[in-house]
Amino acid sequence: MKVHSLAIIIALSLLLCTGGVQAQSTHTKLNQVELYKQFIGVWKCDYAKDTTFFWETKSFGGGFEVNMKWESKGEIVFEV
Repeated sequence: MKVHSLAIIIALSLLLCTGGVQAQSTHTKLNQVELYKQFIGVWKCDYAKDTTFFWETKSFGGGFEVNMKWESKGEIVFEV
């Protein structure tokens, strides 16, 4: 009987407490263009002691132009 009562109390408290819990606020609308504008510029990422990744983003009309380059041991491995 005690286990049954405890289960009912836990279930009721969970139902009462979950009314105000939200994973993400629905009031804020994310502006993805403004968020992506934060990436404008030149970025450099060192993967290992001899491998580097470069990311360059420029504003172009209503969009963006992105250039990427991987260098390993001073040589360009991949460029987009």
